[in-house]
Amino acid sequence: MATTPAASGQNLNAGDLAIYSVLVLIWGASFLFIEYQLGVVAPEVSIFYRYVLTVVMMVALCLWRREPMRFPWRMHGRFVLLGLTFFSINYNLIYQGQTHLTSGLAAILFTMCLFFTTLNARLFLGHPMSGQVLLGGLVGLAGLLMIFSDSLFATAIDHELTVGALFMLGAGYFVSIANVLTAKLAQLKVPSIAANTWGMFYGLLVNAAIALVGGAPFNFDWRPGYVVSLVYLTVFSTMVGFVLYFVLVRRIGSARASYFTLLAPFVAVVLSALVEGMAITPALILGGLAVLAGNFLAMRGARAPATGSA
Repeated sequence: MATTPAASGQNLNAGDLAIYSVLVLIWGASFLFIEYQLGVVAPEVSIFYRYVLTVVMMVALCLWRREPMRFPWRMHGRFVLLGLTFFSINYNLIYQGQTHLTSGLAAILFTMCLFFTTLNARLFLGHPMSGQVLLGGLVGLAGLLMIFSDSLFATAIDHELTVGALFMLGAGYFVSIANVLTAKLAQLKVPSIAANTWGMFYGLLVNAAIALVGGAPFNFDWRPGYVVSLVYLTVFSTMVGFVLYFVLVRRIGSARASYFTLLAPFVAVVLSALVEGMAITPALILGGLAVLAGNFLAMRGARAPATGSA
């Protein structure tokens, strides 16, 4: 199995670090912009709008780059799964979670996708898993307990906090499935931009189906906050962010590419404190650091999915 140098454990080069920095800023701010999507338009409809716009731009990009877009039907099965996990269920759970949580706390909880990715790489790809991975999971769990200590030890558990946490952890798990699938597509040498485009297309179909079955109206919110957030999430978080992410996956492997998720919450927490008035408590600081440290330990103890071909 051939791997890229970075995926084999070598230091990241300047290009890798530059992509990391952009992703940290883009996705760190994304959690705050999602807050402006909530309220008037149903989450699944907002996500549908987001991917309709993105797919148009992605198809134009594919045509400009002359990316191959025709694949066997069997490959489309993988694209459907990518759309379902990465571009539909994941975001629906995030949007629902953020109706109960501040954007900063949601970002911290979402980092558990790294630990879940390690488990699923073992389950689906047969990658070895060391004791360090389990230690990382325990440290991350301890961090979650610290964050929710006020609610756990209260006479009445905070329903909003609990429901929001479950939504975010669910989102993290589905993203972990998508991370493993991404590694497999990289092994098969499927062009990342084309894979993104098809995944987003199937994802928007799923979101449209969810809206229709649930009876959600396809209305629109013309307030500046909603419009600006839709543009940001469409152009930067979705198109630019995912293209850069899949480029990074090909360069260094999906596990190491996911490390930027450990830094994005710091951007999200700072913005949440400034804009939403999120309370920065000792429990949040210690718990958040433990969650990030636990996921770092877990990913360090796992072998990154290979990015080469068999």
